[in-house]
Amino acid sequence: MELDSKTKMWYATYGNPKGFPILVVHGGPGSGSPTAITDFLDVKFFRYIFFDQRGCGKSTPHLELKNNNTHQLVEDMEALRKHLKLDKLTIFGGSWGTTLTLMYAIKYPQNVATMILRGVFLARQEDVDFLYEGKGANWFFPKEYEAFQNAVANLKGRTNIAKYYKALTNKKLDLEYRKKLALDFYKWEFSLVSVRKRDFKKEYEQEAYDLALLESHYFYNKSFLSSDNYILENAHKFKHIPTYIIHGHFDIDTRLIGAYLLEQKLDNVKTYYNHMAGHSLLDSSNLFALKDILEQLKNKAS
Repeated sequence: MELDSKTKMWYATYGNPKGFPILVVHGGPGSGSPTAITDFLDVKFFRYIFFDQRGCGKSTPHLELKNNNTHQLVEDMEALRKHLKLDKLTIFGGSWGTTLTLMYAIKYPQNVATMILRGVFLARQEDVDFLYEGKGANWFFPKEYEAFQNAVANLKGRTNIAKYYKALTNKKLDLEYRKKLALDFYKWEFSLVSVRKRDFKKEYEQEAYDLALLESHYFYNKSFLSSDNYILENAHKFKHIPTYIIHGHFDIDTRLIGAYLLEQKLDNVKTYYNHMAGHSLLDSSNLFALKDILEQLKNKAS
């Protein structure tokens, strides 16, 4: 789908072509669409719509940072809704995808029927600092955090995010060195996402560069929000929208406190706070919660 003369957004649909549509908003920023989740979900009743956000996945130009900001991504979502001739959207967002879903709901609440939010990320500075700046996540994985921090210890910048961002966007630096930095960044996050032990695979290396560049771009720029607590400050604009929240108690990427604070702002919300889950959708109780929510939506629509 052409967004402008230089930008094309990849999208695809899975499941029943005439089924109940669900727009899936991926995380990161930069991770690309998790189309493999359809292996675990009802594809006979639902139609899952995936899209790769600007600069990542199969959207082009790849890794483009110009005009790549939160507000533009919201407009891209709205353009896709119009392109597909959809009325109101049921949106499923995970991690950064919850941020983008909530930002869309602030701008276009009249176009949202239901929100399903997994791993709520409010994009406040304290959320970023907890994860990257030694303000909490490092307590759980000190060895992995030390490697993440040491990789940029001698680079210029006030914060780890600033150091990674300035290095990854500096084309005067050797590409292989930048790729190594991106891998250090990615491995830190990789260590946090699940309560299950996961093995790092060679094929993750391209994803590592995409994720490190785009995440550092967004978080260095404070997610392009006009105030630090922008989402909660504007929650009154979407508080009426039926919302489901899935969040693992052992989610170290996105703390459960963010989900709880959001819950307090909503009039129509159901929460799944899962004791034996972390950040990953594939942690079993998180996936079970999503299946339960989809079954509820199916029953309501039938």
